[in-house]
Amino acid sequence: GPPRRRYFWGWSVPGSSRRVRLATGDSGGAGARQTLIGVEDGWDTTHEEWMGRSYTVINGPGGGDISHGTQTVGVASARNNGRGILGVAPETDNVWLSSCRGEPLGPSIYNAITRAVDFAATSGVGGGVMFLPIQIDLTIGSTTVTRLPVEADTDVFNAIELATMSDLVVVEAAGNIGREVDPYLPRDSKAIVV
Repeated sequence: GPPRRRYFWGWSVPGSSRRVRLATGDSGGAGARQTLIGVEDGWDTTHEEWMGRSYTVINGPGGGDISHGTQTVGVASARNNGRGILGVAPETDNVWLSSCRGEPLGPSIYNAITRAVDFAATSGVGGGVMFLPIQIDLTIGSTTVTRLPVEADTDVFNAIELATMSDLVVVEAAGNIGREVDPYLPRDSKAIVV
C-alpha cells in the first residue's frame, strides 16, 4: 500500500532536519471562537489549568481515571496563564465535556458521542473539534484485540460518522499499542485517527 505519513505539531520530525510550524501563528490557529468537545472518563475541573475556564458538561458527571481526561483536554486547550502548560489551542472559547464512564464501554462511548453531537447541532456549533483520546477492546471470535480506535465498534463508528457529517472535526486516538489498526477499520468515518 501507500507509505504511511506521520504528522507532528511543533516538534522536530524524527530522522529529519525539518521542523513543523505550529498553527497558533495563523489566524484562528490558537483556537479563538472555536469549540472543543472532549469525550473521556472524566476530568478534574479543580486543576490549575481549569481556573477561569468555562466549560459545559454535556454527559456526566464522569469518574474513574480523571487524570487522563484532565491531561488530554489540557494538551489541547490549556490557557496561556503562566501556570502549568500551554495547550495547542489555548484560546479555545468553549470546552464541552461528555463522559463515557459506564459499562460496557462501547455503548457508553456511543452515548457520550451522540449526546455531544446532538448538543453541538442544537447549539449551532459547526467546525468545532471533538477529541476522542480513548480506545476500545474488541472481541473477534475468541480473541480480544486491545486498545483499538473507538470507531472499531460499529455503533461508535456510526456516531463518529454522524459527528463528521455534522461539520465537527473528530480527532481520534489510534491506540497506544504500536499495531497496524487499518484491518479493524474497514470503513472511513472521516475522523482524523492519530
